[in-house]
Amino acid sequence: MYVLLKKKQEKQQKRERSKVARKRISRGRLETPSEVLSRINEVFGEGTVVLGKDVTPTYFCPTGIPCLDVALGGGIAENKFTEVFGEFSSGKSTFAYDFGTQWQGVHPSGIVFISDLERNFDKKYGKLRGLDLDRVIVHQPSSGEDAGNAISTFVDACPEGLIILDSVAALISESFYEKDMSEREVAPIARLCGAIIKKVHRATKSAPNAPGHTVLFLNQTRTSIGVMWGDPNHSPGGQFKDFTCSQIIYLKRLKKDRKKKTVGGETVDEVDSYNIGFEVKKDKVSHGLGARGELSFLLKDTSYLKAPGFDVAISALKQARIAGLVKKSGASLVYTVGSKTISGEKNILLHFASAKARRELVAKILGERAILVRTVGEKTVVKPPTVKAKIKPRLG
Repeated sequence: MYVLLKKKQEKQQKRERSKVARKRISRGRLETPSEVLSRINEVFGEGTVVLGKDVTPTYFCPTGIPCLDVALGGGIAENKFTEVFGEFSSGKSTFAYDFGTQWQGVHPSGIVFISDLERNFDKKYGKLRGLDLDRVIVHQPSSGEDAGNAISTFVDACPEGLIILDSVAALISESFYEKDMSEREVAPIARLCGAIIKKVHRATKSAPNAPGHTVLFLNQTRTSIGVMWGDPNHSPGGQFKDFTCSQIIYLKRLKKDRKKKTVGGETVDEVDSYNIGFEVKKDKVSHGLGARGELSFLLKDTSYLKAPGFDVAISALKQARIAGLVKKSGASLVYTVGSKTISGEKNILLHFASAKARRELVAKILGERAILVRTVGEKTVVKPPTVKAKIKPRLG
């Protein structure tokens, strides 16, 4: 009740300030931009408006996959909306776990909130991917409204967080359970997704080192019938989501890496890994639109990576070869790091198995843009999250 009264008072004060501002500005014309800026900041508070030259750039949190980090100009944009959609078994959940691990390393006081609508969260696999489960909150809602209300409450209670919605396609309204199976509802997923975005949008901030909320939507694919030209694949959730997201990444499962193996006297095919293609469908913050590439997804441990998942070492090697940092000397590959020279593909892969080595490689390729990429252990100006009074907003 106290929180609602406080919000009502803040709205009333905002209206009064607006009235005073209109009266002051109407008294005389202001000529220079600095005069207008100082007048608006005087009425509405310092930092309300800034000059174009003083607008802070967007910072990025690395995904941990070198090919993708380079394509996105550093990684996932912080304090903004990002969508990752693709086919089944294309690595979406693994990508979310890996990014959550990277985000926790960059934000030591932040909390990861996972809205598990599909109810497939695996704590063992999450821990294997590096997630700190003590700083992960998992919510398995019964409906889309329940998910939206929980996310809105988390935004009010926690000043800094990563919100993972898995998945948008699983947003089911409460009215669906009350109706008969034959009754249809117009765009239920789009309405729910739009309401959640509106609730969370006020919490996203773009100031440097300021706490805020980064939102990662996981989504599925749908195929439009009758599309003869262009890509028939799209993601459910409506166009409002597409317009709001700063980055949209499409993942597609490609060919499998089959190997022959003899079992009980018979030769069978064994799949150790498969390739996943990615395409940046939208990028408003780093101009990576249209960037494409391939990622290798391991199903078994290797000599340089001790857990299944994205083969980040191979990804780093491919990116280093494209950038011309790994060169061919005779029959072997050579990579130079400072005064040290590493020869042989296996030795280079062992070198890139280190997260620090991969970050240094991405920084070399990005050049000046590397200053916008957060590093693991970097301190942010944020206090430890404190739980506020319980708020029960409703999605209309």
